[in-house]
Amino acid sequence: MNFLRQDILYAVRQLRKSPGFAAAVVLTLALGIGANLTVFLILYGVILKPLPFPEPQQLVRVNRFYPDGTTVPAYSGTKALFLRRVSRTLESAAAYDYIPSHVNLLQGDQVVPLEALRATSDFFRVFRMEPKLGRGFTAADMVPNAPAVAVLSDSSWRQQFNADPNVLGRSITLGNKPYTVIGVANPAFRLDSKVDVWVPLQIIESATDQANNYNFVARLKPGVTREQAQDDLKRVLFQLKSTYPDLWDRQESVRVIDFHDSLTGPVRPALEMLMGAVGLVLIIVAANVLSLLLTRSIGRRISDSSPTSRESKLCADSNPVNSRIAVPALPMSRSCPAAARPRSPRPRTRTWEGAGRSIATPIARMASRLARQSSLARKPRTSLEPVASPDRRMARCEIDLSPGTASGPATREAGWAWIEIGRAHV
Repeated sequence: MNFLRQDILYAVRQLRKSPGFAAAVVLTLALGIGANLTVFLILYGVILKPLPFPEPQQLVRVNRFYPDGTTVPAYSGTKALFLRRVSRTLESAAAYDYIPSHVNLLQGDQVVPLEALRATSDFFRVFRMEPKLGRGFTAADMVPNAPAVAVLSDSSWRQQFNADPNVLGRSITLGNKPYTVIGVANPAFRLDSKVDVWVPLQIIESATDQANNYNFVARLKPGVTREQAQDDLKRVLFQLKSTYPDLWDRQESVRVIDFHDSLTGPVRPALEMLMGAVGLVLIIVAANVLSLLLTRSIGRRISDSSPTSRESKLCADSNPVNSRIAVPALPMSRSCPAAARPRSPRPRTRTWEGAGRSIATPIARMASRLARQSSLARKPRTSLEPVASPDRRMARCEIDLSPGTASGPATREAGWAWIEIGRAHV
């Protein structure tokens, strides 16, 4: 955890040193990641997000299929009822309008436009989304000229009827026909289009029914695969020839597809291509950021290799604030700024046991380098009794830099150096 904190502090310091570079990198990454996140959210909402129905993998849509590859997602009412009645692999099946119809709800002097969808009796049972209030449709509601009933959506129940729990049994007028409210749908129940009210699809099997106007959706029995259901429905469709010969088509077959795929099929390829494109954009963004970092690193190396930068680094090495090896009391070069001149630290009195002669050689090297920098006449002498810092990570060793000229008494110029324990290299 301490290493992570140090890395974060170092990164913050580097960003503060180069705000322009930091802004360019952050903006580049923000554009790349933002584009990928936006497209991924769209992809998740349309394709990856599961349907809000129990066991959605058992839901299938049954389509008409022809040898030339044409798929038509529409059936006549008679064929839908026949397939449901004869099939051995469908737990339940329902037919509903291909497109919702527009109706007007009359409430006194007000006219409210609504979207109505007609569906057969097993509609809510196929999706396992029974109404939260009242009941769904039954077989008796599908009989022609049966009493008209309706199931309200949760949104229309709240907006038009103020979420009144006593709405069941109330008579409402849709268009010019009265309907009795028998239920309120589950708020989580949604299909591919907005629906405000459901009414029964009153159809019966007829040998002359040629109108292919309805979607056909089904729930498979447990353990049944789509391939098994497709083979079974092909068998049922062949039996249609003997029951309703006028409705049988030699070229027509059956295609069973996943219900979720049937909703997202037209847009899935486009979204997948878009996700791949923005993924490529993210790779380009990462390459651009890497090139910026490399350019900055090369520029710093060129700057450090110049004579001016070496002289500045030499001055910084003698500064106890910026270097691990500090020599405060030594003659300074004229080229070093006054701000780089070291300060005399407080004396250390605690003796470090264990240093001994192990750091004598590095101290001697340091003293020789200091002598060359100070243009001293003779080699300085170093003390072999280092004094440890309180944290026992640095050792101070005295260095005698007395010139000892013959023209007069020697003037003692004593300095000291800090050497990091375990890394005493100069």
